[in-house]
Amino acid sequence: MLHATLSPISDSSSSTRSLTGQQVGDYVIGDLIGVGGMGRVYEAVAPKIGKRVAIKVLTAERCTDRETVSRFLAEARAVNAIGHRNIVDVFGFGELPDGSCYLVMEYLEGEPFDHLIARRAPLPPSEALGYVEEVLEALAAAHAEGVVHRDIKPSNVFLVRPKRGRPYVKLLDFGAAKLGAATNGLTVPSLRSAVIGTPTYMAPEQALGQPIGPSSDLYGVGGLLFELLTGREVFPAPTPFETMRQHAQEAPPAPSSVLPMLPRALDELVLALLKKKPAERPESADAVRRWCEAVRLMVSSLEVPRPQEASTSRTAIGTDLVAWRLAATPPQTLIAPVVPSVPSLPPSPRSHRAHAPLLAVGVLLLVTLGFAGLSLGQPRAVAQVDPVMVPPPPPVVAAPVAPPAKVAPAKAKPSRVDAKK
Repeated sequence: MLHATLSPISDSSSSTRSLTGQQVGDYVIGDLIGVGGMGRVYEAVAPKIGKRVAIKVLTAERCTDRETVSRFLAEARAVNAIGHRNIVDVFGFGELPDGSCYLVMEYLEGEPFDHLIARRAPLPPSEALGYVEEVLEALAAAHAEGVVHRDIKPSNVFLVRPKRGRPYVKLLDFGAAKLGAATNGLTVPSLRSAVIGTPTYMAPEQALGQPIGPSSDLYGVGGLLFELLTGREVFPAPTPFETMRQHAQEAPPAPSSVLPMLPRALDELVLALLKKKPAERPESADAVRRWCEAVRLMVSSLEVPRPQEASTSRTAIGTDLVAWRLAATPPQTLIAPVVPSVPSLPPSPRSHRAHAPLLAVGVLLLVTLGFAGLSLGQPRAVAQVDPVMVPPPPPVVAAPVAPPAKVAPAKAKPSRVDAKK
């Protein structure tokens, strides 16, 4: 992948044949691990303590160019001035006997994002946003020191997989950076080429040769996030010049136009970063990081669909289902799909409440008939009773209470005295 994206070095160069096994300072150079247009990267080790490092060697031919050497040294100074966990550490600079310059850098185990995208994209949105948040933390620290990276792309972002702990992101290669106060007063002449950066991820102002700033890096972050979410570039044009023209003139597509299942919140975030005018993009890397965090918390609660048997390849991008794997799951573990329509559903509590009155009436009727049968004194079938012929029970009327009868007073018998008279 490195040979396909960066300019190779001729094998006839003296530095390409004799460095393996040589002693460079405290380190013994080992295998070649990367090739770029400006030099090669080797694995090396300090024999006394066993510390592994990466040594980036600038060829002797390029070291004759003062501009290239100044920028090579400025990269080391800028990285150390920033001093951030998510930026690759550079802790040594020197010169070989043949005139080649080199940097001693921390050795990283993992893979660059261009390999990650080729192997796994499109990534789950929450995972992609988490990685981009770390890139933005590194950029916020760089911008605070006056350093603009100017070449944000997948091959310059590295996913470190430590022996213990979760993976984390490192931002690489500040060789094309626009330097400020972080270089401790080092003056770097302008490059002879009018355009600096990679056309596929270049901000419109870079493509047009206009002044750049921190917002140019944010445009690159937008292109990186688009590719992590969709598995394709923003403008996959056939030539670099056509790509630059589209970045400068064409409206970028929304991620959901490639993957319709992506939420609108991701469209808004990515399209804000891909605005043509720098002033219309978010104000800072830290503001974008907070925005990414908010969107990540929102989308992480959504279920992630899995593909059908025939939809597991990259050619299935843009269909209703796509192979998304969560970061915490094993490689072959997939999340159950969200089914758009379900043939049968369990009855809801509302349906039970709708039948409750009918059940109550039925129970009341059975209880009433049961009491009626008991009151008749003999078992009688309900069918034998004609409800039409049964007269209604007579109303119960309380009998009037008769007033007490008047008793006539008894006539008094005449006394004996009166009878004598």
